[in-house]
Amino acid sequence: MSHKDVNLNFFQHCRMDVLNLQGGDALLCDNFTLRTPLGKTVAMFSAAMREQQAKLKKSGYSPLSATARFIVAWKRKDAPRDEIETAVLLADMRLTRNDLT
Repeated sequence: MSHKDVNLNFFQHCRMDVLNLQGGDALLCDNFTLRTPLGKTVAMFSAAMREQQAKLKKSGYSPLSATARFIVAWKRKDAPRDEIETAVLLADMRLTRNDLT
């Protein structure tokens, strides 16, 4: 997943939860979000990613698991100079093929 696959503005609300993650940490995929094993939501998928997931679901695929890959700093282009950068989670997601029979 890249920065285009997540809702960047969402990360402003979960900065510390994201900063507590490390590369390789296990995540849960649920309802267009990624959560920690403790249930804290640390990412929300973008509209484009939601559409892509809907297409994959029609093709018989569903999210199986995810892992944290990178945590990067991001700031809106129109952000005030003194605004703190937001920690953005980029993750790897594994899919599974559902039995279509």
